[in-house]
Amino acid sequence: MQRPELFRVVDCGVPLLDMLRYHRLSIANTWAVEYGSSENPEQFGYIYKYSPYHNIKENVKYPAMLITTSENDARVDPMHALKMVAKLQEVNPNGEPIFLLVRKDSGHGGGTTISKMIEQVSEEIAFLMEKVGIN
Repeated sequence: MQRPELFRVVDCGVPLLDMLRYHRLSIANTWAVEYGSSENPEQFGYIYKYSPYHNIKENVKYPAMLITTSENDARVDPMHALKMVAKLQEVNPNGEPIFLLVRKDSGHGGGTTISKMIEQVSEEIAFLMEKVGIN
């Protein structure tokens, strides 16, 4: 979000993006030691500056994006990806495509069969290749 002009395409998987509210979802409250807490007045300003969701700007040309989440992710709540895609699509309706892919048979990367992993990686690579002009 800091330098979108440097990229043609982004593949963002099972992301932690709303850094002001992440600690209110599932097990993420245990990460406040690492990421900080927006409830701490001293940390709020710093967190706000690096929170990807809170740094989406209007009138910015964002690269094409594929943001993936997993319906069964017990670590990073799918809300992060859902909110991010909705806001990016809202501020950039005529720009590059911003896609959301919700994986129904996966978690945060574990518990996925080899054949399902191959299918998932193939989908992501196909999107990336198409966006960088590789046929």
